[in-house]
Amino acid sequence: MEIHGQFKIRLINQIMEMTLSEAWNEECAIEAIKQFKTNARNLLSHKWACLIILDNWQLATPDVEPLVLELQKWCTENNQSVEATVLGREIIHAKQYQMDHYLFGMENTIEQKYFSTKDEALKWLKTKGFTYN
Repeated sequence: MEIHGQFKIRLINQIMEMTLSEAWNEECAIEAIKQFKTNARNLLSHKWACLIILDNWQLATPDVEPLVLELQKWCTENNQSVEATVLGREIIHAKQYQMDHYLFGMENTIEQKYFSTKDEALKWLKTKGFTYN
């Protein structure tokens, strides 16, 4: 099956930025997670943050859920300490619901917070000791 959805991953200081767009299927999630872990390898010896940008994301198919849970567990085991998620202004409640549903009942030591804009998320990350420049 072919990939549906897009993503972009960047590493800025101790912040892993992942931008998701369009509607995701399982193949897109598999490739995104593979690239995420590859890019994160230089962060793993220190505390690090994740900035997730969802303002152009259109949700994911149900088969993506176990992949997200596995990634969240991997991040927890590999020193991620905070996560700022930018939901944007469109279908904000559906995006937050899907993200909350993925993580419901999971033991998680990563401090997570939702934002409407990237600027708000970056300000919060700065208060947590992570600079983006």
